[in-house]
Amino acid sequence: AIKAFDEFGNEGPISNVPSGTTLGPPQVHVDPTSLSETLLTGGTASHTLTLSNLAAGSTLEFEIPLPDISGNPTPMAEYMEIAKDQTDFRVGNPVISGAGGPDGFGYRWVDSDEPFGPTFNWIDISGTGTPAITSGDDVNNGPFPIGFAFPFYGADFSEFRICSNGWLSFTSSSTASSNQPLPTPGAPANLLAPFWDDLNLSTGTVYYQTDGAKLTVQWDNISHYGGGGPYTFQAILRSDGTIEYQYFSMGEPDNSATVGIQNATGTDGLEVAFNTDYVRDSLAIRIQAAPQWLTVSPVEGTVWGGTNTLLTVDFDATGLLGGTYDGNVRIFSNDPDESPVTVPVTLTVIGAP
Repeated sequence: AIKAFDEFGNEGPISNVPSGTTLGPPQVHVDPTSLSETLLTGGTASHTLTLSNLAAGSTLEFEIPLPDISGNPTPMAEYMEIAKDQTDFRVGNPVISGAGGPDGFGYRWVDSDEPFGPTFNWIDISGTGTPAITSGDDVNNGPFPIGFAFPFYGADFSEFRICSNGWLSFTSSSTASSNQPLPTPGAPANLLAPFWDDLNLSTGTVYYQTDGAKLTVQWDNISHYGGGGPYTFQAILRSDGTIEYQYFSMGEPDNSATVGIQNATGTDGLEVAFNTDYVRDSLAIRIQAAPQWLTVSPVEGTVWGGTNTLLTVDFDATGLLGGTYDGNVRIFSNDPDESPVTVPVTLTVIGAP
């Protein structure tokens, strides 16, 4: 028989009623609640976040995904089809700066008029490139090989198509000649528009050339539909995802085109210029998404009740143009009331060579 004894050695009855203490849920706390840093281009810095579990006796499990550094989606523009026999009276916003962005993905642009913008460096491929379009009006040819995997709005592409109307796409076989503000779902998908306008090949040829690390597409001596031009310009795609537009010789009209990019659905894009004075001879534009300038470590772990752990937040301005960059550190945890905790982060970059 099983017997039970009290603390004085006296025999007593056995209790079959279980007893215990219930631990409270973990309670996450982060200090500070925001971070900011100012760096020269190429500079680095580190900050510390204190991640605490304020509930004694509980266990906090946390996980931190790659911080978000994307911008805000650009508002979509209204699509308006303009027939060839009609005049587009829409006038776009004036280009008052040599840089702009970001769009929702993080793409920004800067031109050769800016101190830290690209250098105009024309490389003529009319004698060495492959002819893609040699005649006609509203022509879309392809697909042609890029020669490498090119990243664009989160997808990789190995082929592209060329339209005679001053644009190329990774997927669209449209022949759209009615240029639009960007972004808009009515415009061609996965669009790169160095000079989207109603052009034709009554004169000139479109060439392309790839060397495995760089793709160049050149609209050479192209006319404007109904009269005008000629235009000679390039789009250059590099394997690191950088896009460059170069303008060698631009006739008139030069203020009725769209310059920019947009994604597959037309819900996000970066407009450089639309129906406004901007493009000129010997101008270069660089478009690229910001590199991952914000990282955190460790990315997961455990914090016991009543204790804390330190998170290292690293800033890296390598390759960043001057400007303000916003991001968010999101901390997911098993705190039932606060998950995720978001820490806003701001990086101000002072442009330097």
